[in-house]
Amino acid sequence: MEQALQKTPAPRDAPSLDPQATVAIDLRFRRGRSRIWLLAVVPGTILLLLVIVAPMIYMARYGVVVGIDRWWMVLGQPPGSTILVRTVLVAVQVTLVCGLLGYLYAAALVAAGPRLRMLLFALVFVPFLTSVLVRTYAWMILLGKSGPLSALQNGLFDLGLIPTADGGLLYNRFAVLVGMVNMMLPLFVLPLYSVMSKLSPQLAPAARTMGANRVGAFFRITLPLSAPGAAAGATVVFTLSLGFLITPQLLGGTDDLMIAQYMLIRLHTFADLTSASLLAIGLILLVAVIVALFRVFYPIENLVVAGAGQQARRRGIRRSGAAGTSRPDRGRWWRILVRSLSDALAVLPWGVITKVLALVLGVFLAAPLLITIPVSFTNDGFLSFPPSSYSFRWYAEVLGDPGWITSLGESLKVAALATVLSLVVGLPIAFFIARAPVSQRVRSIVLVLSILPVLIPVIVLATGTYVWFLQIGAVGNVFALAAAHSTLGIPFMVVVVVSALRDFDRRTEMAARTLGASAPRTFLAITLPLLRPAILTGVLFAFLQSFDELFIALVLASPTAPTLPIKMWLATTENISPALAVVSNVFILFTLVVLGLLMVFSRTRKNLKKASR
Repeated sequence: MEQALQKTPAPRDAPSLDPQATVAIDLRFRRGRSRIWLLAVVPGTILLLLVIVAPMIYMARYGVVVGIDRWWMVLGQPPGSTILVRTVLVAVQVTLVCGLLGYLYAAALVAAGPRLRMLLFALVFVPFLTSVLVRTYAWMILLGKSGPLSALQNGLFDLGLIPTADGGLLYNRFAVLVGMVNMMLPLFVLPLYSVMSKLSPQLAPAARTMGANRVGAFFRITLPLSAPGAAAGATVVFTLSLGFLITPQLLGGTDDLMIAQYMLIRLHTFADLTSASLLAIGLILLVAVIVALFRVFYPIENLVVAGAGQQARRRGIRRSGAAGTSRPDRGRWWRILVRSLSDALAVLPWGVITKVLALVLGVFLAAPLLITIPVSFTNDGFLSFPPSSYSFRWYAEVLGDPGWITSLGESLKVAALATVLSLVVGLPIAFFIARAPVSQRVRSIVLVLSILPVLIPVIVLATGTYVWFLQIGAVGNVFALAAAHSTLGIPFMVVVVVSALRDFDRRTEMAARTLGASAPRTFLAITLPLLRPAILTGVLFAFLQSFDELFIALVLASPTAPTLPIKMWLATTENISPALAVVSNVFILFTLVVLGLLMVFSRTRKNLKKASR
């Protein structure tokens, strides 16, 4: 019977399986999928080439054409060299202060309960989402001669607690540093907290059981393990501080001129494209060196693609050892001194201290925004706090001025166009990074290129796009401005959606496919609804980036149709009045609405994630 079955010929309609043909079909299928994934990055590549790469190449042409004498005249001699050194020193000071305060705030966030953590997050997120121009204007009120801090200074002088009160708090280096730390501190706290929150809470107690006190456990365990987050925050703060313009311009004096201000003067006042381009090239080379040095210790894309927790843990454990507490203290006097100082500090209630200091820092971040509310209702014709009388005078003046209304409409139009472009370009890139069958190196390259506009100072982008768009005749075009703004929103769209896809449970998609749904239907019915909160979060971030942006709009927008930040910038440089407080409240109200929507989207995302499990 078995022999008969073996000799039974196969049916004529049964296809024969040729191994070579099967391999060829599989290769064609893979190539087809690869081509589809490559199409996902084509729009972003085109946009990046037109708005980032082409301006940089065209701007670099000035560096090649001019001789070394022009380079030396711009960067090697005063005032260029003096301003460059001053800018680097200020950026270093801001980064160090943000590092110290950022660790206090992040430690309090990790140790806080749910309610206190939500409050601390609100205190750091509201300023983070609010326009830099609005926050700087608020500091002008606080530090001005009629502001509350100047009144406090005079009171301390009357009590004999300070030697003099003649120096003033505004238009000096102190005001610049206070304002820049206020702007930059959230950018240090957020990446640091993202790493510290992933560390095991049992590490510090384990170190203490092996003989380390609370302070020693922090320096030998928590500090090394959280170093990647601190390095990422320091890199972002330092690079962005190099290109700061608004805060030094409005809070600093004549001796506090920084490189971004000097570039704007050469570009916008004297139309000196060559000097502005050389300054921009020098600044971007400095940023490139900083980012390259940071990548030697920790690739920044690991915070998004590979996850920061495991990388930080592996690197930190290698640095700190198992607990790092068993080293002998004998034979080194400085070790004994450090150990004694650590024991003395360990008796302090650090849990209470960090929370109290975090609340003080939260007030430092958010209080300047609150002061614009009573100032906007003043009946006075000048800035003063507290106001002598209250009325709706300035609200009526702003609403009755067609210039403010037109600028608001222009900002909304540009932001809407930029947001749509950020969504169309950023969403496919996020899927490519999270799901494309490519190597990790390719994913990292695509991610770095996507977030490149965030790492480059905006004043450099503004200079490059102006020089390039002026050549192709796109200055004053609203679509060109929206395209330039979209490059600032794409990084947020990519990072948010990639993070959501990394936590996405693909079994729901597999279940839909096994039930007969096609790939497009699965994407529209399953994937897209589950990702909707993350996508809407990216949309809101992209919209805010365009709505608040000043530098690129200042050089690309049409003079007859300025955006709202341009209108406010011109008002701060010409006539500082309480009308700016009214406009600031519009920005703050818009930010609060966006923050509320982000909280709703975050809660919805968590609920969908629980339901999918």
